Amino acid sequence: MTSNVTTPVKLKEDDFLADDEVRPATREEILAHSQLQWNWIALTTATLVLLTAMSLQVLPGGRVAFRWWPDSPLPETCMTKITTGMGCPGCGLTRSFVYLARGDIAQAWAVNRTGVVMFAGLLFQFPYRLFLLRELRQGRLNRRTWPSWLAVGIVGSVIINWAIGQLFF
Repeated sequence: MTSNVTTPVKLKEDDFLADDEVRPATREEILAHSQLQWNWIALTTATLVLLTAMSLQVLPGGRVAFRWWPDSPLPETCMTKITTGMGCPGCGLTRSFVYLARGDIAQAWAVNRTGVVMFAGLLFQFPYRLFLLRELRQGRLNRRTWPSWLAVGIVGSVIINWAIGQLFF
């Protein structure tokens, strides 16, 4: 079982080698590098998703277009909807994010109820990832496991929301 605390990485005197000596990276160094990369990727992705949502608009009829190019809506991307005519668990998430980026919670809730939860998760990424990057810079590795369970819970809620929508709405 993993601990939910950060662990400082301690360097020993023999960790410092002469300029011409090469040693393999330690498990902690590999983990720290991996966490550094992952946190920057997550932070960059969250930024791009938020900026994209802010640059889009929902047109009458439900199509989405860039604000500066409203006469050319984006093509339908849901293969389930294209092939079967029925929406998938993720249908409406883009429109929900666009509405939320504008502050319209009621419209976002109307197009996809889990979009509100996922958008909150997206916004949470900014302080959370910055905190983890600061911890890594101070030599503390992240040993938390709850973000994985949170992701599974969010995906599960999207599927349950879709099933309820198919059965009752």
